[in-house]
Amino acid sequence: MSARDSFQLYFGDPDASHVKREDVAQVHAPRDFEVSGALKSHKGSHGNCIIVGVKGSGKTALRKNLECDPNALIWNVDADHSCLSIDPGMVAGRSSRIRNVIALHLLREFADQVADQSTRDASLTGKVLGKLRKAGSAGLDILKNVPSAVRVSAGVEVDLEPLFKPAAAKFVQAAWQEACDATVDALGGRRAYIMIDDAEDVFPGMERNPAYIEGIARAVVDINERASAGLHVLLFLKYGVWRYWFEHQTEYDKAKPYIQHISWRGADELAALIARRVASKHDVKYEDGAVEELWRRDFAWTAEFRTFYGEVASYCTSGPRDMIDLLNRAKLKAGKQRVTLEHVHDVLKSFSEEKLFGLNADFGDVYPEVGKLVEIVFRGAVAIRAGKEIADTIEERVLMDKGVSEALGLHDWFRLTTKERLLQVMYDVGVVGRVAPAGGTIYAIESPQEPASSLRESRLEVHRAFRPYLGVVGP
Repeated sequence: MSARDSFQLYFGDPDASHVKREDVAQVHAPRDFEVSGALKSHKGSHGNCIIVGVKGSGKTALRKNLECDPNALIWNVDADHSCLSIDPGMVAGRSSRIRNVIALHLLREFADQVADQSTRDASLTGKVLGKLRKAGSAGLDILKNVPSAVRVSAGVEVDLEPLFKPAAAKFVQAAWQEACDATVDALGGRRAYIMIDDAEDVFPGMERNPAYIEGIARAVVDINERASAGLHVLLFLKYGVWRYWFEHQTEYDKAKPYIQHISWRGADELAALIARRVASKHDVKYEDGAVEELWRRDFAWTAEFRTFYGEVASYCTSGPRDMIDLLNRAKLKAGKQRVTLEHVHDVLKSFSEEKLFGLNADFGDVYPEVGKLVEIVFRGAVAIRAGKEIADTIEERVLMDKGVSEALGLHDWFRLTTKERLLQVMYDVGVVGRVAPAGGTIYAIESPQEPASSLRESRLEVHRAFRPYLGVVGP
């Protein structure tokens, strides 16, 4: 490995999906909701189970840390490990019916998948395996009441399509409840997790079907409530998908109490996150009171420590991923030297460009070409302006420009929109924040439900992450 390569990921890989779960756990910075027990996990019988965050806020790191729960059975459902076959594009109707089918499908597949993994988990006894396989078939007798739902040939197959019909609802509900009870009984007190990471990748198209998003969220809630501490089902949603559901809800209130937004409130938490990684890099113990001491191993500053890490953190829209990525870039620039603000400033232009075009990776499923809209509105703008002024700029540069409005009008989210709605989108994707009267600026990662009327009447600030590339002027 060259010296340059050794600095490429000096503070670790920003993307936790590329990192072994043991390595993630070693540097994991627990959030308040983890420490307080608000999350349904470990011995908890109740808790939040729908985790919402922008890309890079730590959803996958949280999931991998939970995977290290001793003696727990884990079934990860993601784009690379998915056997769920419900196509959101083919599903319509109320979320109350959708949730029953998804709950049944999840439980049946979990029992089958864990039983099939028995060769990799020697702790599963023959008795437990037998019960799990039986749990995978639970509810079949009930489903036979639904015409064409159960087919018997070489084996038993369940056709999910008839289960979505209104007349099937009571039978499907009874079937998933029977499957849930059988699964918990089969586990015999052993803890288990079903974790659905980046659900929009597991169920392509769900981001355009709010009833489906609501249905899977309610299925997760219902299973958790019935299974108590025996089985934890966690659903991880990108902020953009959650926002689309929030704006097109029908029975959102049924799931709302179980939603956990991942937020990073202030630079102190991100400084502690990096300190953990410095401690791991130098093979020393991390202690909460030693953050500044740990930073001195790899950084140098002339002003106060808080001012130094505060400025670095001010360029981070998503939280940990941005902080790690930005400091890796700065370390690559610094080489064997300790990282200074000069090194950080040297890499900001390329970092800022990637942040702008990365908006499509974060929000492109819900707001296609949103990065183009941001560039049109804020190129050469002033950093802090009244919300009304920005709304007027949106009207002038976007809605009244025939070429721009026709190009963006190809997308559903843009049709029949207003300048106030587009101002809300700018906030939702993290490009602008609301300047608080008491000082500081509040962004969507901290307060995800700011109404458009409040934004219009507030002073708004363009996030510093986007300013270098857009040429935004201001403090």
